[in-house]
Amino acid sequence: MRSLLGWLLLTCAATLAPVTRVRTRTMNDAEIMRRASEVGPLVRAFSAARGSRRGGGVSTLDVADAAEAKKAAQVLVDKRQKLSGTVLVAQRTAAPRDLVGFALVSDDLLDTMAVAVPERGRGVGAQLVDAAADASRRAGNSELLVEVESFNGKGRAFFEGQGFASTGEKRGALSILARPLPFRPPVLAAAALVLAGAAVQSPDRVAEIAVVVRNLVAG
Repeated sequence: MRSLLGWLLLTCAATLAPVTRVRTRTMNDAEIMRRASEVGPLVRAFSAARGSRRGGGVSTLDVADAAEAKKAAQVLVDKRQKLSGTVLVAQRTAAPRDLVGFALVSDDLLDTMAVAVPERGRGVGAQLVDAAADASRRAGNSELLVEVESFNGKGRAFFEGQGFASTGEKRGALSILARPLPFRPPVLAAAALVLAGAAVQSPDRVAEIAVVVRNLVAG
């Protein structure tokens, strides 16, 4: 009974927690270094979480020194280049429009993800995972993988809540989880299929439908 009550309280708290709306986009190496004062603390927060069994991370205000922030941002650039990956960032849609998280995706692997400590539990991580899944799908993959430390129960619970499940595989102390990526036809292709079906139903409107499809492709 007590455990059920605790679960209900946690669920209600998660439901009532404010969601931070962000815009996710890719960021190239030059912009990463140009915005090192924002990116560096996020990299440091990720590193601290990886190094701690509690996964507490550090405040994004802890990297006040510009040189240290630049050094941390360079670590992310070096890793992106080594993996030939893509850096996705989460930026607030409302003021202040600062960066509140990032993810590094390499083909079908979500290699790195960090969210600013004050923004954790507000949906930023979920929005980054969805963006990573879209990037992996566009690269032609049918699943997105993530590696989680065996002691990181909180992290594992988060990813399982985002649709990941254990593959049963391990790489050292890391458990591999996978999230299926259902095929989604491109918007234009889907529209063309719908219009083609309409043409079958209304043969007399084939010319009209063809014009609509042509305009879609041109636009």
